[in-house]
Amino acid sequence: MDEFKFDPTKSLYIQIKDNIKALINTGQLKKGEKIPSERELCEMYGVSRITVRQALKEAIKEGLLFTVHGKGTFVKSEEPKIDQSLTRFTNFHSTITNKGLSAGTKILNYNVISIDFALCKILNLEISDQVFNLNLIGMADQSPYVLYKSYFEVSLGRRIYEQAKNKEKEKVAFSTFELYRQLGDVNQSFVDQSFEALSADDFMAKNLEIEKGSPLFMVTSIVYNQEKKPLEYREGYYRAGKYKFHIRRKLD
Repeated sequence: MDEFKFDPTKSLYIQIKDNIKALINTGQLKKGEKIPSERELCEMYGVSRITVRQALKEAIKEGLLFTVHGKGTFVKSEEPKIDQSLTRFTNFHSTITNKGLSAGTKILNYNVISIDFALCKILNLEISDQVFNLNLIGMADQSPYVLYKSYFEVSLGRRIYEQAKNKEKEKVAFSTFELYRQLGDVNQSFVDQSFEALSADDFMAKNLEIEKGSPLFMVTSIVYNQEKKPLEYREGYYRAGKYKFHIRRKLD
């Protein structure tokens, strides 16, 4: 590597991260290649280990590098993203397996919790009611891709949870959308959805196995039955590095 000259007006760790990015973009560091150790980077850049660690943390957060415990830090290879259409629903299993990946779903946890005013309005419940909260992790090749946080009226939530347990035992990938069919007497008719970007908090980062602050897509869904009664409020947190969404729109 050519001698690197620092700009005294900028943070050292950001400049090192940017230099690593430049080395990747120019092919001096290859996709999948192991980068020098922290000690070697300290010597190369003439900085402390704390500065090098900050630079590597930023590079990992940006998706340039990844770390394998006990082996070192590597240049991240390009990964095909899950391409999710917004014009029609495809079940989670098909979405993942169509990319040649193995799909799975695990139950993270469940709770009966007190309702807040927002959920009261969304699910058309009384403020004195409780709701059933079911959290799921959607997996691809044993890696977490999406975190689902769903809320139901308690009796419906318990029935959905029983179906989720059955699917998990069968090792079948699913989201809550697929579980209504198993109930027989609850028919979902349509879904209102909204999309926004946000950064992972501690809970999301831990369960999606990413760094805190990593980018996520949040898809908020309200599921209704044929009588336009709300059945479920769901927040889906999709890893931005694993997913992209597309839609075709007509122009006037």
